[in-house]
Amino acid sequence: MSTTRPEMTIVTGKGGVGKTTVAVALGMSLATAGHQVLLVEFDSQTGVGTLLGRSKLPTEPVELAPRFRAVNLLATDATERFLRRQLPLPLLFNLVAQSSALRSFLRATPGLDEMFLFGALDALLQEHPELDQVILDAPATGHGLTLLRIPYAFAQFVTFGGPRRLVEGVLAMLEQAQIYVVTLPEELPVSETLELATSLRRSIPVPLRKIVLNRCEEDPFDDEEFAFLRTNCRTAPAEEFLGAVTRWRNTLHRQSRQRDRLGVLGLPLVSLPALPGRDLDRAQLGLLAEVL
Repeated sequence: MSTTRPEMTIVTGKGGVGKTTVAVALGMSLATAGHQVLLVEFDSQTGVGTLLGRSKLPTEPVELAPRFRAVNLLATDATERFLRRQLPLPLLFNLVAQSSALRSFLRATPGLDEMFLFGALDALLQEHPELDQVILDAPATGHGLTLLRIPYAFAQFVTFGGPRRLVEGVLAMLEQAQIYVVTLPEELPVSETLELATSLRRSIPVPLRKIVLNRCEEDPFDDEEFAFLRTNCRTAPAEEFLGAVTRWRNTLHRQSRQRDRLGVLGLPLVSLPALPGRDLDRAQLGLLAEVL
């Protein structure tokens, strides 16, 4: 098996900001550029699968497009995989796996499911050395931060045997990782993004690389055109149109202020356009991919 790990981009952000949409668009962008890409979800019931018209992703990598695959790793499968690697004899594995005491221990240990999921991902990547880019569609803000802290917490007290090898493999995988935070040009999402960025920088060594500002509205008029409208829209229908344009530009100014707030992070910021419709099709995802 390969001991090299591909570059990983962990995509997180407040719920409802389009995090999964950005993860899929980023995968499309990388695949179009010639990379072999794997998009990963942990224990997801919707997410990428729903976005692409599926009930959910399968538990083995499935091709979404040329050079672009995706998988949904489940904690139950990841736990079984870890135990089978530690207990290669089928009879011994069956005895241990059927133990009610073991099942109780596994359920009672915080973070163990997440560690097994990270371990399953690391093993999967070593089985597919052709992959050079991985995108992890991480849980939203608070849960995502907790997920990323877990491997470093386990490293403090897991010191020997198979569990230690699991931890070391996961840490080696995360050495190739970077984080993208997705947000909206609105006050609350931006405030949460600033808090999340501060927490990420303080608590884990994975670098924060980019802020993705999703659903940014665009101004159909420049300042000169708007001035012309204000001067010439005097009749009733035209005044209504001018009022609508004025409200739209006020919205854009508010979005611009939120974008400026993110400047304190000192990170590259990518603005994605707002697209019509709640469920984006592949063509619209392709448009976002071009920007990313």
